[in-house]
Amino acid sequence: MEKMPKEIIDISLAWDIINWGKSLNFFEKYIDYNKPIKALELGAGFRGGGYSHYFTMKNMNVICSDYPVVSKLIKEIHRKYNLDKVITYQTIDALDIPYKEEFDIIFFKSLLGGIG
Repeated sequence: MEKMPKEIIDISLAWDIINWGKSLNFFEKYIDYNKPIKALELGAGFRGGGYSHYFTMKNMNVICSDYPVVSKLIKEIHRKYNLDKVITYQTIDALDIPYKEEFDIIFFKSLLGGIG
């Protein structure tokens, strides 16, 4: 499998790359990127491109969400890499997700403390 450039990992994770980078190793080991995958990112935050950035570059069909809105900065970063045309943006409250059995994977980072 082709290794993702460090710049993309840095932009996707934005902070604490050492720890969150371990999650990417896990995903690389267990996700088959050769088949269509529909994914949802909850709590995209306001720094970096988020997991949406990374997984869209892996050809996943991604909905990038946050609550109350997806930040302009996230959208600007996606636009810089021409990902804004393939990522769907939605306002989704992680405590009231309006989908049932819609996604192959739902991902988030640093979200649990904010919804407790």
